[in-house]
Amino acid sequence: MSLADAKMFSVSTPDRTRLPMTLLADAPARPAVPPTARRGDIEGLRAIAALLVAAFHIWLGRVSGGVDVFFVVSGFLITMTIVRQIDRFGTVRPLVYVGRLARRLLPAALIVLAVTGVAALLILSLAARERTFSEIAAAAGYVENWFLAFSSIDYLARDAFHSPVQHFWAMSAQGQFYLIWLVLGLVVVWIVRRSAIGVRSALIAGISVVLAASFAWSVVSTANNQAFAYYDTFARVWEFALGGLTALVLTRIPLSRRLASVLGWFGVAAIITCGLLLQVSELFPGWAALWPAGAAVLVLWAHVQPTRYGADRFLGLRPLVWLGGLSYGIYLWHWPIFVFALYLRDGRPLGVLAGMAVIAAAIGLAWLTKRCVERPFTTAADSEPTRRVARAGLAVALAVVLIASFGAGMFERNRADAQVAAEQALIANPDACLGAAYRVEPECAGVVPRSPAIPESPPHDRSEAYAPECSVPPTEYAFRECSWGPDDAEKRIVLIGNSHAVSWFPAVKAIIESHGWRLDLFFKSACAFNTAERDLAADVRRSCTEWNGKLQEVLAEREPYDYLLTSYFAGEAEFVDAEGNPSDRAGIDGFRAAWEPAVERGTEVWAVRDIPTMSKTMHECYQQHLDELELCGALLRSDAIEEEDLIVAAGAGQDGVKVIDLTEYLCSETECELTIGGVNVYRDSNHLTATFAASMAPYLARAAGIAE
Repeated sequence: MSLADAKMFSVSTPDRTRLPMTLLADAPARPAVPPTARRGDIEGLRAIAALLVAAFHIWLGRVSGGVDVFFVVSGFLITMTIVRQIDRFGTVRPLVYVGRLARRLLPAALIVLAVTGVAALLILSLAARERTFSEIAAAAGYVENWFLAFSSIDYLARDAFHSPVQHFWAMSAQGQFYLIWLVLGLVVVWIVRRSAIGVRSALIAGISVVLAASFAWSVVSTANNQAFAYYDTFARVWEFALGGLTALVLTRIPLSRRLASVLGWFGVAAIITCGLLLQVSELFPGWAALWPAGAAVLVLWAHVQPTRYGADRFLGLRPLVWLGGLSYGIYLWHWPIFVFALYLRDGRPLGVLAGMAVIAAAIGLAWLTKRCVERPFTTAADSEPTRRVARAGLAVALAVVLIASFGAGMFERNRADAQVAAEQALIANPDACLGAAYRVEPECAGVVPRSPAIPESPPHDRSEAYAPECSVPPTEYAFRECSWGPDDAEKRIVLIGNSHAVSWFPAVKAIIESHGWRLDLFFKSACAFNTAERDLAADVRRSCTEWNGKLQEVLAEREPYDYLLTSYFAGEAEFVDAEGNPSDRAGIDGFRAAWEPAVERGTEVWAVRDIPTMSKTMHECYQQHLDELELCGALLRSDAIEEEDLIVAAGAGQDGVKVIDLTEYLCSETECELTIGGVNVYRDSNHLTATFAASMAPYLARAAGIAE
């Protein structure tokens, strides 16, 4: 997702830093144009960024880089605010600083969160509501970016519902940045009072250090784990810092009229084309984010020398200035309206007219919010009594949103847990045709499946294998094991791999319970049981390599297992050879190399073909219409099955390896089913529900050659 700017501060700047004589050690040079002039170009820049964000979300299904423009602009303005506070008070006053931020940011944000919560209750499914309320609480607490960062690296959450408040990630990062800048301002004042360094020089030095450190971290973390870095505040601070240095340094450097005109228009063109030429969500915020951030700097710098046909004149046009004044509200409103519209349209993309209606609605609501909600807080609090009332009102409103969202989230979670408990009780005593049996058992012909299908909330239907003590996240360097069954069991099975291997855990557990055997589990998200690496984030690749190495050591130290079951996500990242080039051969050889030590010691390997998967559009329809799946159309077998399943190729013709293909229980000759025998098959687009997997136990045993 991306952010639109929070319109927080006046867009005028002081003509010079008139600091108290005890602090003033370096007066700034006078810029080419007095910065007291109204910065209409900033409002126009905000308008373009906000419209780009909305348009790219709605019609292109990607992000534009507009959020980076807002970050630079916000850094520019907040830095001048820090300077003004030091100029006026000799320091940065935390209560004044935070109070002003709260009055400008919270009213609109809280009303959007509250309205979105009510709409979620009326429109979204149970699973979607629970996730949405969790994110509303995170957004109200200005930690939504971290909520998404830790979700984004979870392999199991790749199909997580995109909530109607997900765009608050950038508001959260921005709010955290403002606190960082408050601390920076206080540190600068402390240093200046104890040295001969001037305020402006100290600020420039401090911001430069922050920029360099953040940019270095951004480049490294983006290369290692881009999904996490995208939401990481510390990987984004450099963009705000770039705006701060622009305010303190570049606006003091004069430009010729011709150069100013060229830079301004080049900056505008670069901002508009960034999202078209770069896949922002997959590249940012490392080196690539210099494109929109640098373009915003050029536009801000070009203003020091206005020209008749410069970009600043275009950006200062009245319609753009008016829209810029609403940019905060446009950003806040456009995303929930868009998400709810998609939900009601079963995930079908919006056309030109529908998309324009979303943007028009966002503009209209932004205007109403500014007039009826924001303005009373920003203009009425001119005296201390009214400021106290405003602060108290905001505190109460924030508490209400937080408590209500937490409460609603817990309520929905309890409802989901109650459903799962009831469904588990049903599975413990199933009828003969529940689940997979319905497709293949002769006595099930003509039987009407139970309705509604279970589980009623598929995303919650995960097995105990996903417990934190049994699973290892993708980037975590850890090794965990869980076991079921007696220590002295006649036979022992080991289940190894990522979440696609663990999809079969309920079936394997049912098998060992019926035979009195033992099951050991080694589960690491995103990691196939393979000696070759995959084209994943660098830290995920390293952790998988280390985990596989440790696993081989553990297996070698134990008595040989009777059976080893493994599988993997065939549609995920490709395997790579030693030079880092995509290579199916490397993947096939890597599987065989991983299995070889176990096979040589007498273990029979069950190489299970990957399950059919849904497209994103099909999955969105599936989770929205569980009671009317006919609306989603057919999941074609040709689209759902990965023909190049390397685990099948690796096991073919290998002694000690049994390739197990259970596709016939999921698909006909032409289609793969979403609900079978009154059981919903999928937890998300590419994982089985625990309920359906449990119903596959006799058929997995049959395919493995285990006597019932």
